[in-house]
Amino acid sequence: RLGDEIHHLSEVHMNKRGDMIIVKENYDGPEVFLVNKADGNIIQRFGKVSQVKYLSARKMAYPVISPDGQKIAFVRLKEGPVSSTFQFTVSFEGIVVYDRNGNLLAELTGYSQPEWLNDGRLLCAGLGSAQYNFNKYPGITDKYGIYLFDASLTKAKRIDNGRADAHNPSVSPDNKMIAFTSYDKERQADALFVANIDGSNLKMISYAFPSEK
Repeated sequence: RLGDEIHHLSEVHMNKRGDMIIVKENYDGPEVFLVNKADGNIIQRFGKVSQVKYLSARKMAYPVISPDGQKIAFVRLKEGPVSSTFQFTVSFEGIVVYDRNGNLLAELTGYSQPEWLNDGRLLCAGLGSAQYNFNKYPGITDKYGIYLFDASLTKAKRIDNGRADAHNPSVSPDNKMIAFTSYDKERQADALFVANIDGSNLKMISYAFPSEK
């Protein structure tokens, strides 16, 4: 049981079936656990991936479990230099996918913000940014936009119609539509977009206050 060795719980995610995973913070780094929803007992431990001291660098974050309970995706982080602009102490590395037995299924370098579809496809965002030099800042890569991986997690299709700085993807319960945010140059403001799951019929439905010039 987690309470026998716990220091701090930092994240939790439950799918529609009720399968639950959590991130537990240790003094020497985080771990991910698959947990029995009925009694809180550990079903599977996704072993320590961090050997660094507590708070020096988190190594995993944002775990999500697939609708069928068989796959777990989380974002892997790595230590990075402190940026005077962003004050980063860690940087994103990409998405890692395991099965519930702890076997590595895929390493999707350069992607973040994973969200499962009902059929096993994976929606995510690239770690790129049109506003910042990815060679200069840790955690920023040359992958831009919103992507949809097939169920084999080997092929990705960009589905944001080329929107710059598209992030924060979310899929509708019926898996037919997506929503995401992106910077709108015309309004000089962050905006909210919706589209079909294949990226067609893209519409901006709202936007934030424009930035000051």
